[in-house]
Amino acid sequence: MKKEDAELEDISLSNILRSITYWPRIFRLLWETHKGYLLIIAAINILQGLTPVVALLATTELINSVAKSHQQGTFEAIGWAFGVYVVLGLFSQCLVLIENYLNPLFEKLLTNRINILIMEKSIQLSLAAFEDSDIQDQLQRARQETSYRPYQIFSSIFTLGTSLITLFSTVALIVSWNAWVAALLILIPVSSFFSFLRLGKEEFILSYKRAPRQREAWYLGFLLTKDSTFKEIKLFQLGSYLKARYEKLFQGFYEEDKKLIRKRSLISLFFEIFYQVMLGAVILLILWTAYVGQLLVGNVVGMIQATNLTHGTSQGIVQGILSLCNHNLYMKNLFAYLDLEGKRSTLLPSSSLEFDASTIETVEFRHVTFQYPGRDVPALQDISFTLSRGETIAIVGKNGSGKTTLLKLMTQLYDDFQGEILINGISIRKLDIEELRKRIGVVFQDFVHYEMDTRHNIGFGDIDSIDQDDELLQAANQAGIREMVEGLPQQLETRLGLWFEEGHQLSGGQWQRIAIARAFMRKADLYILDEPSSYLDPEAEKDVFDKFYNLVKGKLGIFITHRYSSVSFADKIIVMDEGKIVEQGSHRKLIKEDGIYAGLYHLQASSFVMNEDENDA
Repeated sequence: MKKEDAELEDISLSNILRSITYWPRIFRLLWETHKGYLLIIAAINILQGLTPVVALLATTELINSVAKSHQQGTFEAIGWAFGVYVVLGLFSQCLVLIENYLNPLFEKLLTNRINILIMEKSIQLSLAAFEDSDIQDQLQRARQETSYRPYQIFSSIFTLGTSLITLFSTVALIVSWNAWVAALLILIPVSSFFSFLRLGKEEFILSYKRAPRQREAWYLGFLLTKDSTFKEIKLFQLGSYLKARYEKLFQGFYEEDKKLIRKRSLISLFFEIFYQVMLGAVILLILWTAYVGQLLVGNVVGMIQATNLTHGTSQGIVQGILSLCNHNLYMKNLFAYLDLEGKRSTLLPSSSLEFDASTIETVEFRHVTFQYPGRDVPALQDISFTLSRGETIAIVGKNGSGKTTLLKLMTQLYDDFQGEILINGISIRKLDIEELRKRIGVVFQDFVHYEMDTRHNIGFGDIDSIDQDDELLQAANQAGIREMVEGLPQQLETRLGLWFEEGHQLSGGQWQRIAIARAFMRKADLYILDEPSSYLDPEAEKDVFDKFYNLVKGKLGIFITHRYSSVSFADKIIVMDEGKIVEQGSHRKLIKEDGIYAGLYHLQASSFVMNEDENDA
């Protein structure tokens, strides 16, 4: 049985009711959002719970006063009752106005609070977690509810409290006339409770199972609206096909929802008919009691209003409890995501974390093996090498040989490995990873295009220096793009990309150099470049590597490339194949050994010569 199916089987009616155990955590969340707003709204709801009953009594007294004044021939008898009625109406409206002012503000703060919590958790998670489809589904379930579920819970809790106060007051009033009628009016809504509770379970299970398909629907929409995918979709004529797939997913969602809506409507219709029959019987009883002289006209009106109010309030309470149970199930998704295990370094006691804050002197891999979850074959097997200050290592090999995975271990994006990775002779497992990362500048193959201004695109490499123009321009100069940056319409303040207004689009090579400048912005001891020239022409490539070798003098440098023209200047070359180091040494040494590296180097060199001969011919 799948883990998902087991979780859904556990959603029994009793477990739904036990979801009330989330209430303390929800209340803490509400309290942390804004204490003042919460207390004022709570006080308003208590007063609003009493207002309907007081209004009912005032109406009853007002009508009876009219009858008495008619009998006595004077208008003075209704003065007091009328005054109370008017003041109560004004007071009630003031409460509504205050609540209508505070509720939207609190809703915005609460939604923002939830979004911040999700962001904070996402920051803590490892790369392996983000690459896990189950966790992506959890994130989808958490995010899809943040726009309204937390506020709905907040609203439902206070509505429930208001309704309970109103119910107790009206029931006390009706009991003074007929206790059996009061019991009957409460019993009708309660009888619908379990039917709607089962329906709520069905709705939650449907939403839970739908998460992967909803992610796919979002992704299809993303493909059709993202500038980076536009060219291929246009040229391969994929628009209609992708739109049709999206529409098919939506149609499936629509049919599922329609079945549940139909079922809810039929259940509601059945209980509403039952209620109207019972209500008619109760009103007949009230009228009969008045007919035999046991109730005044005002009391008749009051009892009919109390009857409607009791039923409506008790029905509202049942629906409120159902709503809370339903919302709590969805909040379980949110809390499940927020409770995911965070990054490794935060789990270690602070006393166990070490890091020499001065410099990184050496990096050593000692018999390191790493296997991706769910894979049968390790991505890295028995990797051993050492890099010392002042050295540069080039890592080469076929696609899928483990080169980028090795860098992700070095930067601790993955931490579940066998063997040892040592920094200055200290196990990386004992280091404060955040402090270590401050000493590393990285450009990954799939670098980010930040749709923000140039200042942020470069300054993200060292966020503390983002306002230092001299340092930003120096990093741009080291990446060979200072002239380009200074030539932009607003220089460092120019927004890059086309997602937002007044954006300036760059070429692929310019974006890559921006990413390199971002890495060079970091005051690092170790610089890592993963395919830093994949978008660059030969001249630009040579310029980047010349600047890279100059930057890492007296430091540590690692780069991955498929272009062997830039490799020969590295102090050491590591050749990888199928997750293993098959050769390592200097360019001269590896050429002399005439192994895999020499073969690949000569193959690439001969292709250049062949192209030149063909051009000459």
